[in-house]
Amino acid sequence: VVAATIKIQSAYKGFQTRKDLKEQAELKAKKQAEMKAKQELKAKQEIKAKQEAVRKAKQEAIRAREIKAKSHPKEPMVARQRHESKQQTAKEPIKTRHRHESKQHIPDAKKQQEIKKEQDMKIKKETVLLWKIHT
Repeated sequence: VVAATIKIQSAYKGFQTRKDLKEQAELKAKKQAEMKAKQELKAKQEIKAKQEAVRKAKQEAIRAREIKAKSHPKEPMVARQRHESKQQTAKEPIKTRHRHESKQHIPDAKKQQEIKKEQDMKIKKETVLLWKIHT
C-alpha cells in the first residue's frame, strides 16, 4: 500500500507539473499575441496620424494658394505671364493684383539721409541768397 501511494503521488506531481508548464506556455503565447496586436494597433494609429497630417497640409496649401490668387481691391493690377502647362501653350498675360512685400514700404536709411542733406543744402542756399539780396 505504501509503494502504491508513492507511485500515485509521483504520478500526480508529474501531472501537475505538466499542467503548470502547459498553462505557462499558453499565458506566454497569449501575452505575445496581445503585445503583437498592440504594436500593430500603434503602427496603424501612427500611419493614420501621418496621413491626417499630410491631408491637413495639403488643405492648407490649397487654401494658401486660393488666398494668394484672390485679388485685393487696394493692390494695383499687374500683367503677369501664366505658367505654361501641357494644355495651355499660349503666353497670354493675365491681369492679377500684385502683392507688395513689406520691405518696399520701409524707407532706406541712407536714402533718407541723402534727402535730408539735399533739403538742408537748399535751405542754406536760399538763406544765403536772401541775405545777399537784402544787404
